[in-house]
Amino acid sequence: MWQKLADALEEVAGCYGQLIKLEQKKRGVLVAIDMKGLEAVTQQEKSVLEQIRRAEEKRKQALLKLTMTDPKLRPDMRMVETYLRCPSSKTRLLLQKLHTRLTRLTQEAQEAQENNAILLHAALGAVNFHLNRIGGSEVSPAYGGHGQEHVTARKKFDFHA
Repeated sequence: MWQKLADALEEVAGCYGQLIKLEQKKRGVLVAIDMKGLEAVTQQEKSVLEQIRRAEEKRKQALLKLTMTDPKLRPDMRMVETYLRCPSSKTRLLLQKLHTRLTRLTQEAQEAQENNAILLHAALGAVNFHLNRIGGSEVSPAYGGHGQEHVTARKKFDFHA
């Protein structure tokens, strides 16, 4: 049972590693404002997130089976408390390393996601600016009563001339 938990944690950590690589790829796409590339990376990201969901489900099932075999284990225990109950010192050490690695990877993935959110917001601002420029619209620096921008469109052609 403990080995199944270790395998599940290894799978989850591997998926988060893939997610971090995609977030780095996404950063380059966002900086270049490559919308087709962004769409492709987003599709890959969906696939990896689905893999993470399945791996997390395996991890939960392994923990649930462990709680059924050992009355001292509870489903609401922290991971540190759980792997300290492991009877094998070798497996306990493995679980500890996997838990540390997974914690680090999830933090890295969250930071990368937050950084990309800032870039995404900037890219959308650039797209909005160019659409307004192409359409001949002007956006004033003040916002309306509902938090929306004031947009005015200049008349480019005089059709009555």
